[in-house]
Amino acid sequence: MKRIILLYLLLSVLSSCSFFKDKQPELSFAMEYADSNKKELEQVLKHYANDSLKLEAAKFLIRNMPAHFFYQQGREMDSIKHVLTFTDSHHYLDPKHIQKWGNYSYVDLPKIHDVQIITAEYLIENIDLAFEQWHKRPWGKYLSFHDFCEYLLPYRVGNEPLENWRKLYSATFSPLLDSIYTGSDVLEAANLVRNILKEPQFRHCTAFSLPNLGALYLIDNRFGNCRDFADLFTYVCRSIGIPCMEETNVRHYHTWNVIKDTTGMDIPFWYNTWTTFRGDTRIGDFRCGKIYRKMYALQIEEARKYVD
Repeated sequence: MKRIILLYLLLSVLSSCSFFKDKQPELSFAMEYADSNKKELEQVLKHYANDSLKLEAAKFLIRNMPAHFFYQQGREMDSIKHVLTFTDSHHYLDPKHIQKWGNYSYVDLPKIHDVQIITAEYLIENIDLAFEQWHKRPWGKYLSFHDFCEYLLPYRVGNEPLENWRKLYSATFSPLLDSIYTGSDVLEAANLVRNILKEPQFRHCTAFSLPNLGALYLIDNRFGNCRDFADLFTYVCRSIGIPCMEETNVRHYHTWNVIKDTTGMDIPFWYNTWTTFRGDTRIGDFRCGKIYRKMYALQIEEARKYVD
């Protein structure tokens, strides 16, 4: 597996060089890595053959897909997710649950790679719904296609299960936003979404080490750590056309959102705490050395660490 990923990283670096005219090496690698699932990816590309922009969006997702995976879920992880729901409004969890599950580790669970199981139907639905919201919102005209691909298009935020979440979230939250806001200020819209999400209260619990909990869990269960807070807000924003990503300060294990403003600036956003304004730079009571942004696309500089 390391050899496969290193080859993918090498192709990513080489594709940035002048003698490669496009991203076909990455796309070709993804197709081969898909193995028997290749036909599903080919079906997506064929579906968008007459829509150049959606075709490029599909290629963006597919060529970066080999880097994305999730952990196989099981009874133990389901049990811990259920235990999280016992966290009370004071963020207290009965120690008996921590004693029972506190040493659980998911890192040795089997990894399932998106590119080998994802379906054409799933990808097409996600792409179509992302484009629909991009074009629907008045602030969408300020969002470039390049930024659209990172801030709105991705079907996942981390290593959560592969789930059909976008249509559900859009059907739930788009009417709510439409009923209270018809303006064109993306930050004002994001602050209104913040108000919508204040109830039920998100209860903070850091007792267990788990992968990203997933959109279908979070829409019904507002429990988890700051990364899970941010994940929920990302799902909601992307489902209704608000360009959103996540950043993390590894030193303090803190994660927050950023909103792409119509001015081109990235505005930090922490929906559970404060209202954000244009020019805001707050990320909480943390002193940061390095801040890392969670991207869907493989980052060339990161890849060079492995091949230089």
